[in-house]
Amino acid sequence: MRILLSSQCREAAELSSYPITLSDTMDTEAELNGVRAVLAAMDRSFALYPEGFLAQFRNRAGEGGLCFLLVAHIDSDYGVVGCTYDSADWQYIALDVQADYMREGTVCHEIWHATENEILSRDYTAFNWDDWNALNPAGFTYWNDSGDYDRYDARWTMFDNGEGVYFVDSYAKLAAQEDRARIMEYFMVHEDEAGLLIQSDAIRQKLEWMCRAVRECFDTAGWGTPRWEKLL
Repeated sequence: MRILLSSQCREAAELSSYPITLSDTMDTEAELNGVRAVLAAMDRSFALYPEGFLAQFRNRAGEGGLCFLLVAHIDSDYGVVGCTYDSADWQYIALDVQADYMREGTVCHEIWHATENEILSRDYTAFNWDDWNALNPAGFTYWNDSGDYDRYDARWTMFDNGEGVYFVDSYAKLAAQEDRARIMEYFMVHEDEAGLLIQSDAIRQKLEWMCRAVRECFDTAGWGTPRWEKLL
């Protein structure tokens, strides 16, 4: 695993589809405080995973793996404070050091994206589109397919369960990848909400699918029951 700071991120940041502003553009004290806070959140987040899990992102030759970029800003239409992308043998995870909320959740959210990338690199059929979408409401379309994202639309989420809960929140309806990452984020760091979400048949089936995919892709010897499986 690698962690890049300030101008060290420049080359890797240029590989992202989102424009990224490096932290060397920030006031020195603000940059230092932000980096310290994110590093502390990363440390707390890493402790939630089974021993050896994060090392399995390296290739068979022991090269590549996870590379974290601590940056000042990620420019997107969705206000993201983290993003994940891969190149060669590296899974790059950029984290906004100025975001002072949901830090552990963001780390776990982005680690899921890297996990899914790893799963799909080994089995591109792991998340069959039609079968996954069958767990959603009839006629539902993720917003990235319709181009009509509404962050305030709480229908079918835990915040408006009148028609059943199929998604964590509105952001989970952006794309299937975000749906899965949001589920993992909440089952990793939001215990109270996870206890409510697991009561949804759709959420439970989605999480069970994700757990199977992880176990089929990674060496789980010695894991016991990982945190994301605790409520199943």
